[in-house]
Amino acid sequence: MGKPKQNVPKLRFPGFTDPWEQRKLGEVATVVRGERFTASDYVSEDGIPCIHYGEIYTSYGSVATSTISQVRKELRPTLRFAEPGDIIVAGTSENVEDVCKAVVWLGNTQVAYHDDSFAVSFSGDPVFLASYFQTGEFFSRKTSAAHGVKVMRVSREALMSIVIPTPSLPEQYLIGAFFRDFDDLITLHQRELDNVKLLKKSLLQKMFPRDGADVPELRFPGFTDPWEQRKLGDVVNRASSACDDAHLPRVEYEDINSDEGTLNKPIKKLGHSKKGIMFSPGDTLYGKLRPYLHNWLKPHFKGVAVGDFWVLKPKEIDSDFLYRIVQSDAFDKLANVSAGSKMPRADWSLISSSYFSMPHKATEQRLIGSFFRDVDDLITLHQRELDHVKLLKKALLQQMFV
Repeated sequence: MGKPKQNVPKLRFPGFTDPWEQRKLGEVATVVRGERFTASDYVSEDGIPCIHYGEIYTSYGSVATSTISQVRKELRPTLRFAEPGDIIVAGTSENVEDVCKAVVWLGNTQVAYHDDSFAVSFSGDPVFLASYFQTGEFFSRKTSAAHGVKVMRVSREALMSIVIPTPSLPEQYLIGAFFRDFDDLITLHQRELDNVKLLKKSLLQKMFPRDGADVPELRFPGFTDPWEQRKLGDVVNRASSACDDAHLPRVEYEDINSDEGTLNKPIKKLGHSKKGIMFSPGDTLYGKLRPYLHNWLKPHFKGVAVGDFWVLKPKEIDSDFLYRIVQSDAFDKLANVSAGSKMPRADWSLISSSYFSMPHKATEQRLIGSFFRDVDDLITLHQRELDHVKLLKKALLQQMFV
């Protein structure tokens, strides 16, 4: 058998066999730095569409047809503009992952762009190039080109010197269109996930009584009794005994997906060394440090909570319903009452002595808890689907580029 072909991707559209050329970006594109504008230049309407470098890695996908920001019209003579089809590349970031993130501008007009970014006018398909910017190979090349400690930067000259693959134009267009469709699929899954999260938030407000009310706006059939006010400390115990069982998994703050109540790693990969407070299935873990981050978890396994957690054990309350109280607006407002400013912590003496609305009947508590458990399962399902599509895209980027 002969040697494998060089500069040929592992996965390819039928009909293409030629090896890909490797060219410096500056040989196949012009790269122009933007001009500066600041937060004081933004306007809410009747302004010039603009893209700030920070928005590229926080608010845009691979392609944009409209902007989320605009600056005042008086700045026009001082600005630089990208044309439709240009690629706007972030030239700086706090980490190497986000530096050189790119968005293809496909709007109908010119767009102003910040001086910490570049407009790249590529002689080929811009979506193809923006897709290549997401590959592991480009990551290695931009890492070598970046400099800085707290802030990473890539200069215009360094960006122009990065070597990129340049297959034939027809192959570029096919690859670009393929990954644009893939990004649309990711956007669809993200939108579905966001919609379910918004639905959950709305239902939490409607299925718990608002301030001053003794019944919720939305209720399961067959329940008419007013809800009662119960002091949380009367229906919940807070565990405090330290545990040093080396065999139990440890849950730390960074192991929880904020506002989601899920772990970001398998149980078997959790730590097993630090002391903490033991919890059991059905308990609720609540991150009291920076409570606005919403680090909560209702585990289904026995383990140890390490760090600034409360371990809440249901006493005269359904465990799933307790988990929903922790996520309610009433609990959130009290948890964020803190004397600390830089590192606020929720105050247990305040929370435990506060009153919360609860159904008198345990049956209604269980129904509400079970309902939201199903909603959480639906959110988890959508999250897994989204993660799966993202992983598939990542694998295809590695297979379809050289």
